[in-house]
Amino acid sequence: MTAISVHLALPTAEDFVTLRQNVSWGAVSLEQAKMALNHSLCGVVISAGETTIAMARVIGDGVLNLYIQDVIVAEPYRGKGYGTKLLSDLITHLKLTYPDSISVGLMAAKNQSPFYESFGFALRPCSVTDAGMQSKLGALHSRLAKTG
Repeated sequence: MTAISVHLALPTAEDFVTLRQNVSWGAVSLEQAKMALNHSLCGVVISAGETTIAMARVIGDGVLNLYIQDVIVAEPYRGKGYGTKLLSDLITHLKLTYPDSISVGLMAAKNQSPFYESFGFALRPCSVTDAGMQSKLGALHSRLAKTG
């Protein structure tokens, strides 16, 4: 049986690219992966032997806002508690590192909201916030150019 290990670390750029491809999140170049990881505040990686099977990372300003990003568990390892281990270890690290008043946000992948709600994340919209929103920068700029 392959040994499973959990590390407070970011994945290699190669592992990041591979995990994203494994869950069909679209291809990113090795250079893009390196830049994204270099701008991360921290992360957790789970490995089976020498193979990275899961990851999560945190981005943000480290003062007012943190965002949990790229929570990925490779397809063959899903449903075995690795996602729960990733988030539990990441939240524990954040608690030891950042003030309790810091806002921690995330955008759940399709059908994953109940998983995050089990940790205490609030589904949006709610009584104090509207629904989260997102767009690609190119689409925003294109629309601005048409209207402005």
